[in-house]
Amino acid sequence: MTDPKLPTLIDLIAMAVAPASRLDGDLTERITDDIVGYRSFKSGPDAYLHAIDEAIQRSELDTPYRTQDHAAFADFLVRLASALRARQPWPRPVLRRLPTVELGQFSHHVGTLNLTRIAAHHKLGERFDRVRDAEGEQHVMLLRLSTGEEVGLFAPTQRTARGVDIRQREPGDASQTLQHFEELTGLQAESLSSAG
Repeated sequence: MTDPKLPTLIDLIAMAVAPASRLDGDLTERITDDIVGYRSFKSGPDAYLHAIDEAIQRSELDTPYRTQDHAAFADFLVRLASALRARQPWPRPVLRRLPTVELGQFSHHVGTLNLTRIAAHHKLGERFDRVRDAEGEQHVMLLRLSTGEEVGLFAPTQRTARGVDIRQREPGDASQTLQHFEELTGLQAESLSSAG
């Protein structure tokens, strides 16, 4: 038995526009905003533009998620690619999700969010990964800030417990990392200096 095929980036676009009765300019603008802003389309504009160009070049526009006819969907993708090109250079994402590997490298505690894991998930729009390691089960979210710093959020196992630890990957200026995290996310954290 084979694993089910993961959706392609073209599939994800088709899913996003499936409810639309018309693939008009307003929809093109909204999907462009979402891709450039890394909202719902986390792979970012470069990956989506490349996928669209490849699909158009190879005439591979068949997707099980497409509800519009082939010509209308192809026309929409051409307009979407044009809109993405018009927005270049694209802004760097405020936060980029990192794979949950090498957790031990995120050992430099810089602050704590007085939030539950669920509240942090909702405010950041990203889920915590459940990871088992030598310390047991952890709920972790690893992020790269647009400033280049990498932070790990380590949440309590209990959903209602408060206290999401913020750790940075490398030793450095903890106050600067925390300041950048707060500026980019809008979240306020308790720093080590204010805690002690």
